[in-house]
Amino acid sequence: MGGPGMDWLETLSGMGSEMVRFTADRFKVDMQARDEIVSAKGLAEVQHIQTLFFQKAIEDYTAQSTKLMEMMKSLTPNPSDGAKSTG
Repeated sequence: MGGPGMDWLETLSGMGSEMVRFTADRFKVDMQARDEIVSAKGLAEVQHIQTLFFQKAIEDYTAQSTKLMEMMKSLTPNPSDGAKSTG
């Protein structure tokens, strides 16, 4: 069996799995940053940790958004392919 409907569901399932994986990974990074802030020796060190944290967060969220957009592309028809018959 299979077909376009199954491809669509598999892509959505993959996207869901990817979002769960990303969230778990980011949670670990968040907790690591929290631990580093708690053990920081002064305000300058806290600011440095926060700066690195936010730079990494921007990189991670940008990469993840790009990855999800690429996955979503497979859910939409490509105009250059022309109309496809499903029957």
